[in-house]
Amino acid sequence: MHNKDFVQRLIPSISNKAHLFGTSRRMLGVLHVLSEELDTPLYYILDRLTSVVHVTMPNMLVFRSALLNAGHRVALSHAAKNSLKTDAPAEFIWDVIRTLKKQQQRPGKPLEAGTPGEVIMRTEPKATVDFTIHPEANPESREKQLLRYQVNPERNWGPKTRAKTSLWSDKEEEKRARLQGKRLQRNGSSASPPQKKLLSLRR
Repeated sequence: MHNKDFVQRLIPSISNKAHLFGTSRRMLGVLHVLSEELDTPLYYILDRLTSVVHVTMPNMLVFRSALLNAGHRVALSHAAKNSLKTDAPAEFIWDVIRTLKKQQQRPGKPLEAGTPGEVIMRTEPKATVDFTIHPEANPESREKQLLRYQVNPERNWGPKTRAKTSLWSDKEEEKRARLQGKRLQRNGSSASPPQKKLLSLRR
């Protein structure tokens, strides 16, 4: 998928000139993930897999270990958080999910009949799944706590409430003034402030 020789040469080049790049930390994180990535074209997103059968998503190390213990290759993907690439067949992937569901301490609400999750759980796992932590389950990019995926730049970031135009604000002010005048009239008062009577003094 990627030219790993080029990626490996790029990592020290950026590391030695990190001061030139404002996003060097993220660049290095992505490059390390690319260097570890498998050449398989597709990837799975773990939380989406587990949501199909309504089971709590396990730790990524646990899931990776299940694949490694079965003799399959596995790696992260740079494309999305909680994603992984593997050469394990889809049948084994779902056997891992089925086993997780059966080992779940709190079964929760039953799956609705006819849903994908319910259909998947009708079949018993054919493979024996071993969740023992594998020594290679934790990739180097994760061990080094590299910035592998984009993070929010600030709290509550994203689209903000659209600002009101001055025309809209003026209309709102006019509407409030009319309503205030009507309330004063209902209370027997004039909408305009009372005028003081001028008394003419005779000399």
